Amino acid sequence: MAGANEGIIAAMMALVNPGDEVLVSDPNWHHYKAIITLAGGIPIEVPTRAEDGFAMTAEQVGRLITKRTKMLCITSPGNPTGCVQSKESLEALAALAIKHDLFVMSDEIYARIYYGQGVVAPSIYSIPGMAERTIIINGFSKTYAMDGWRLGWTVASEDVTRAILKIRQYTTVCVNTFAQHGAAAGLNGDQACVDTMVKEFSRRRIIMLDGLRSIPGVTVPEPLGAFYVFPNILAYGKSSAELGDYLLNDHAIATVAGSVFGASGEGHLRMAYSCSAEECARVWSGSRPPSRPSASRKRHREESG
Repeated sequence: MAGANEGIIAAMMALVNPGDEVLVSDPNWHHYKAIITLAGGIPIEVPTRAEDGFAMTAEQVGRLITKRTKMLCITSPGNPTGCVQSKESLEALAALAIKHDLFVMSDEIYARIYYGQGVVAPSIYSIPGMAERTIIINGFSKTYAMDGWRLGWTVASEDVTRAILKIRQYTTVCVNTFAQHGAAAGLNGDQACVDTMVKEFSRRRIIMLDGLRSIPGVTVPEPLGAFYVFPNILAYGKSSAELGDYLLNDHAIATVAGSVFGASGEGHLRMAYSCSAEECARVWSGSRPPSRPSASRKRHREESG
């Protein structure tokens, strides 16, 4: 695949028919809704909560399944939140997929950038009964820092893979040769460099978390994967776009407004710690939101739940 993104597009085009519903978490990487629509499907957003680490629950998903539901999309570790679906939550989601005969697209592009127990984040593919209905999406951009080389892959059943190949025959056809040689070198080489990278990301993650949590009114759940934090900035009475503009214009700090990632993302900012540790520290030590939460706003939040 010419990047993991092509894998998502090819799988959607191969499996989703006009009018099919596809469940996707909210907030999530905004390309998903556009790709589902491009394939003729209807994106159905599953609202997630910070108190759950922004992970989808079987209860939330189950309420939204209808006769038209074709697929469930899981991104774990997630963008923009860094959420990781636990093995237990994946087992519950797998039971729903089997019960309702759903495909599951498991976007695992950040699977190796994981801060929990084990080397990679848990995958729904490994749960009994799920291999034949799961499409794994992955690539080299994150694990091997090969952004721009555009090289990814899918893992699926033989029938699904054959359908995906039909889409590829009339799109990119094949991946460039030099990128494949680079990928082979990465896979077959010493993986210590990947371990070192993940440890450094984890160090920067702690710097960002400690700093953001020191700012009055800011709350942020601990991300267990990827390289993003998703702080809640509702206390400042400004939209995520407004606060993002302030940080960019006044402090040269680029963020992404949470609203870009879905309705549940409003009131948050996506920040990446793929920069240096020094730059991570500057995010909180050299800037503060334009106003601190007042007692009246705090009371309003408490009264409104």
